[in-house]
Amino acid sequence: MSLWSMIVWVVALSVLGGIVMQYLKGKERGVDYDLDKLADALGLSDGKAGEKKLKSCLDRIDQLEERVKVLERIATDKGRNLADVIDRL
Repeated sequence: MSLWSMIVWVVALSVLGGIVMQYLKGKERGVDYDLDKLADALGLSDGKAGEKKLKSCLDRIDQLEERVKVLERIATDKGRNLADVIDRL
């Protein structure tokens, strides 16, 4: 991996991590996201189809959050423990 591609990955993960952290902070504070209002703001307000799209986007965010956690574990792993676990998968 070249230096520039590594820089791009670090920046992308940082931005994604910031978005996920804001989402999680809102969840911790008990912020209840109004899906209808959010769908209107995103232009997905075409009834049930828009709500489905929005829910799929939120599910995708949850999946990405899990992937970021795995990447953080890989990046901070000092030994080969995690590499061995990944190889077994």
